[in-house]
Amino acid sequence: AFLTNMDHPIGCAVGNWLEVRECIDVLKGNLDDSRLRMSRDLITLVLVQAGQMLYQSQTSTANNQKYSLEQCIKHAYTVLDSGRALAKFRQMMLAQGADPAFLKDALEFPHDVPLASFVATWTCQSSSYIHDIPAKTVGDVSVMVGAGRTVAGQEVDAKAGILFFKKVGDAVKEGDVLVKVYSNQSQEQAEEALQCIKDAVRTEMDPPTPNGPIITHRVTKEEGTQPFIPPSYLTNGAWQSKDCAS
Repeated sequence: AFLTNMDHPIGCAVGNWLEVRECIDVLKGNLDDSRLRMSRDLITLVLVQAGQMLYQSQTSTANNQKYSLEQCIKHAYTVLDSGRALAKFRQMMLAQGADPAFLKDALEFPHDVPLASFVATWTCQSSSYIHDIPAKTVGDVSVMVGAGRTVAGQEVDAKAGILFFKKVGDAVKEGDVLVKVYSNQSQEQAEEALQCIKDAVRTEMDPPTPNGPIITHRVTKEEGTQPFIPPSYLTNGAWQSKDCAS
């Protein structure tokens, strides 16, 4: 098991289709591409967990030697980076009865699938640095717009949600878009939800202390809880460029 940092949103998307759309973008591979900068922590979390699953499920190699956890993570990275995982996802969806024509369009052009009707946008009015985006507030706002539920069985709006364009630690300037909130309820409700995010996000003129890794510890039966450092190729800043596409 792994202990992870839950202080801030993971990836750029909150809400059913927005999250699926982000996952499709990742499954297409080419992980160093700037389009995935906002998904860096999501990719790291997925690859480390996939590597752990490979590590636990192996029996032995040809020479009776097991692969290390880092080797398994590297293999997961290679497969995801190649884009081959998208074909497997397509196969899984078809096996579960997905409409072939809709699935083809959704996987090839996920950003063309319509979102909720009402959109509220936060555009920066001045330069600063983002110090905090509280995950609890983001979760509460997702429920406000219908993208989350408070009780089991409650209906969820698949097209509602929140899309972030900046992360904690980013510098922002006048005119930059920080976040968009999508709702099918009303424009007023979308604006109200956005205001909740504005009130919670903390910005300052000075840069913040750099964030720690998304994964902090690994828990095993043999060694208990130990600090965990992801492989350097997952944390060396390869995705430090542009924002998640709108």
